[in-house]
Amino acid sequence: MQRIETTILKTPDGSKYLRHLCKHFNHKVEAEWNDTQGKVFFDMGTCEFNATLSSLTIACRADTDDALAVVKEIVKSHFDRFARREDLVLIWGLAE
Repeated sequence: MQRIETTILKTPDGSKYLRHLCKHFNHKVEAEWNDTQGKVFFDMGTCEFNATLSSLTIACRADTDDALAVVKEIVKSHFDRFARREDLVLIWGLAE
């Protein structure tokens, strides 16, 4: 059974972060995106992004707990670095 972890970040810049993350990851792994949706294909799992005018939803998927933890950490470390100027921090499991 596939493991899934989701979070929702309240930000009017969801589309910006989605594009930035997908473009960045696309240098190493396959990624596809537009202004409102994106998907990154890591070796150990996937991460999907959905942006609205007020939020960014991030959903990571993997086949094992360990693989999911790796995908989540990769996405979190990059997001936190890209969003540090706005003081946004990705916290897994927040789905408001």
